[in-house]
Amino acid sequence: AMGGLFVTLKTLATFGVRKAFIPDVGFNPYYINSASLSGLEIFLYEVKPIENRINFNFPKLEKNSCLIINSPHNPTGYIFEKKDLENLFKEAKNNENCWIVSDNPYRHIYLRKKPTNLMVLSKKLDFENFVEIISYSKFGPLPGLRAGYVCGGKNLIERASFVQFNSFVHPPTLSQVA
Repeated sequence: AMGGLFVTLKTLATFGVRKAFIPDVGFNPYYINSASLSGLEIFLYEVKPIENRINFNFPKLEKNSCLIINSPHNPTGYIFEKKDLENLFKEAKNNENCWIVSDNPYRHIYLRKKPTNLMVLSKKLDFENFVEIISYSKFGPLPGLRAGYVCGGKNLIERASFVQFNSFVHPPTLSQVA
């Protein structure tokens, strides 16, 4: 998933994305480094507890930007309400070249409430500028193998394949055997 995020942000930069909105609580060093190496301007948005929920102070989305999210959120475990996600997707859809990037290695780990499937939601809302990054190493019998995949529209995946081909030669041998 880490390589998938890096390739995704590098690819979005080739599409003209110039800003990355990143949660101030989460896997920040990697998000920040990947965005910086991709030439993106970095803006942190606030994540803080309020009463019995976590408040995500999302920025006003804008043209040529991407918003990194995950649900369940790492490390808080907060699962976004479907209505909030729908509103976020609609706002992004109303901005030219605005992308939502879901880094979702923990999508299969939750206690009570099942997270909304973001890929299905993006299709339902006819939102094409959505990318989901999944890791096999966080569920099932594959911990530590560092294997995963990226889901998105055809144009994004074709260009991401080119970026990936020129960034990584191949996955580790152990991952290929598994």
